[in-house]
Amino acid sequence: MIPNSASGKVTGPAIQAATVHGVHVGNGEPPRSYYLTRIESFTPRCLVDRDEELNELARFCTSPDTASA
Repeated sequence: MIPNSASGKVTGPAIQAATVHGVHVGNGEPPRSYYLTRIESFTPRCLVDRDEELNELARFCTSPDTASA
């Protein structure tokens, strides 16, 4: 038998295991990255006067020439 111990300051639940498969530990909410929050803080809610860029993007996305790009 291998001894089981924890050292240092432990606050809250602690889990010690050798091998665990298929276990998800969380609060049920998907993880949210600080990166996404930061990007959202300066991304405009709406883009205006961007028809030319949107048309170019649509052409790129639907062109057979760029299908494998």
